Amino acid sequence: MDRHGLYARVGRVTGETVRPARVVPGGRPSGERTMAVKNQDNVVSHQHYRNSIVLEWSRQTRITSTLSTSRSDFPVGWSFLTGWSRTGEPTVKHCRLYRQWSQDQFGLLVAENVQVCPRHLASPGDVTIRESDKRDIPPSWHKWAKVCKTSTLIQLSHAGLQSPRGCGRPLQASSIAPSAGRLSLGNRLIDRLAAWGLFNQSKEASKDDIMQIIEQFRSSAKFCHQVGFQGVQLHCSHGFLLSAFLSPKTNKRRDDYGMSAVNRLRIILDIIDAIRSSVPKSFCLAIKLNCSDLSEGGVTMEEALNNIKRIVSHGGIDLIEITGGTYTNFPTSKSDVTSSEAHATSKCDVKSSKTRKEQKLAGGEAYYTDFTKQAVHIMREVAVATGQPRPMLMHTGGFRSRSGMAAAISNQETDLIGLGRPACLDPLLCTKILDPRLTDFSCSDPKVPGVAIWNMMIPVRIVGSGFKTVWYTWQLHLMADYKPPDLVCSALGSLRSVLPLYRILSCLAILLSLLVGVIVARFVS
Repeated sequence: MDRHGLYARVGRVTGETVRPARVVPGGRPSGERTMAVKNQDNVVSHQHYRNSIVLEWSRQTRITSTLSTSRSDFPVGWSFLTGWSRTGEPTVKHCRLYRQWSQDQFGLLVAENVQVCPRHLASPGDVTIRESDKRDIPPSWHKWAKVCKTSTLIQLSHAGLQSPRGCGRPLQASSIAPSAGRLSLGNRLIDRLAAWGLFNQSKEASKDDIMQIIEQFRSSAKFCHQVGFQGVQLHCSHGFLLSAFLSPKTNKRRDDYGMSAVNRLRIILDIIDAIRSSVPKSFCLAIKLNCSDLSEGGVTMEEALNNIKRIVSHGGIDLIEITGGTYTNFPTSKSDVTSSEAHATSKCDVKSSKTRKEQKLAGGEAYYTDFTKQAVHIMREVAVATGQPRPMLMHTGGFRSRSGMAAAISNQETDLIGLGRPACLDPLLCTKILDPRLTDFSCSDPKVPGVAIWNMMIPVRIVGSGFKTVWYTWQLHLMADYKPPDLVCSALGSLRSVLPLYRILSCLAILLSLLVGVIVARFVS
């Protein structure tokens, strides 16, 4: 949703200048680091996640909490909840939300899906950094940065192929992608109808287009520094443009930006270099990567680990966040991740290194612990071999229980815990997680009422996940108005509450056409 999503590394990030932590061969920053202490019953009896970590490249950003909030499900601009940002600027509700999260004990906030290209929005109302804003910074941006007392990163994103029709451009205008094509929602007739109705055929990015994209990320990062944020995060996951460049499924180019894994990573390394040349070294630069696309022909876990190795060797990155899936195959439970075995193209995709005892200790909740454990090990090896500082690793996806978070940190499976949806329901979530008296605390994980019915009527995956996104967006609306969450509100009810009437009618028209398509498809078959 907003700018720094909810990334929390139990503790708090301060903006003061500090002596950088030294990364020792073991990989952890030297200095005091108190971890979870478990009793004989494997129950966390005390957790003091307030470890102080200094990001090595920026050297001035200290994270004194291992809990971070990152809202990856909905962009900042899913501002239906925030007042329907017609101008692309942050709204009053963004400020209210981040003020509340800043008053909690999160170590880092990440405001997600701020678009660098106004013509390629991920959803109507996205917050976007326009060229005119870079010349004359609107006051709303300064207000947003000012209320973020916790260190905050702006997630810079380009929707690319996944930018729906009419989001920032005319209905018939093509989107841009590494290679020409249309977003695939599946092979069934109803899937193809949905893809045709919602998304344009994309055009292949030319060399000039790629140079423009690099410049958009560079100038947007510089803009965020001028506004007063502590850093930016490059959104290279979930099938958005930079993620599409990494994937052999969507990148079929025959030039320097395709054909091999090294070339597919090139645009991201070029963006890192461009940003580092334009901002002070104290400015934090993070990156969000998929551990796997969880789909046949996409990025595998083995390829993702190699990408991390190359990024660490290249240098310039303070923090790597790990997530998984794409817009059309987004995991909502650990079973969604393990079910990708049927589509795995590498043994690494399905290999489990955990014992049954470890799985029980972690509560079986975190999605990508097998991958992050390997990633931490690889990052340490590369840092020692090359002399480059080791970026911190953050794992976002599935964490709900205090014991599961503690186990992941104490087992050295991650440096930071990222929380998204749980933070949409409780502005004081981190305080409760850090309270040593609440040893059995777990985040709220409600089922969204009504989603199952829509999944039955319109069996297109993005319909169900889209309703969940809107439902959590509605909860953020309530939080921004200082109201408690509405857990009994149905999926359709949240749509009514979040969208203007004319948008509801257009959405219902699309849903009706999809429903007719389902009936026709089943009749034909």
